[in-house]
Amino acid sequence: MTGILSAISFLVVPEAALASQDQIVARDPSTVVLPESLIEGLVPYQVSMMKETVANVEVGFAVAGKALRSMAQELRMLRENLPKRTWTKFTESGVLPIPGKTARELESSWDFINQMGLSNGDLVHLSSRTLSKIKNANPEAQAELIKRAKGGTRITESMVKDLNAAVDESDLTTAQKQKVKANVNAAAKLKAKDDEIEALKEQIAKLKKQNADLTKKLNIKIDSIAKSVTSSVKEAVEA
Repeated sequence: MTGILSAISFLVVPEAALASQDQIVARDPSTVVLPESLIEGLVPYQVSMMKETVANVEVGFAVAGKALRSMAQELRMLRENLPKRTWTKFTESGVLPIPGKTARELESSWDFINQMGLSNGDLVHLSSRTLSKIKNANPEAQAELIKRAKGGTRITESMVKDLNAAVDESDLTTAQKQKVKANVNAAAKLKAKDDEIEALKEQIAKLKKQNADLTKKLNIKIDSIAKSVTSSVKEAVEA
């Protein structure tokens, strides 16, 4: 998680800001599958602790990435509603718990974060500085760096600089360039698929709510009928 620390050191993200993003769901430790070779010789409580640690670390990664995404979004929203000079003065005023340059880098990376389909987990491997560097790199270098981040590699400034220079100098072979281009297309398809999944989640949530409402109405109707029948029977008996 060190890749994100330069962007969120000493920062407490407001709950309202996090609420705008999807909730992070903690993983059930019992669903964690550990290799047999890893747990051989361990007693049950050790295996259980290991699974719980895996689940908790996964949540920690998601929270860290979510914080970076939320900061970028909040800063973008503010900049869009301020005069240009006021925005710069704001970032340099010292009211934020991060340097002005870091704030500007996060804000400028907001569109890039969304366009490249970067997940909360991916963002853990990127700092505000490397995000800004990748955003300004050439497309081939961007695709390769994003691929590495998605693979769990922490991206450094020197890594961005070296790969960007290599592409600029045409040091990559034709086969490598074709592979990088394929990665760009794959990233675009992945984002489209993520958007489709989110749309389906929203639809499922709506259907669940509709089902709950119908169930409630049905229960009310059943209660009403039951009371009516009881009343009729009582009247018949008394007659």
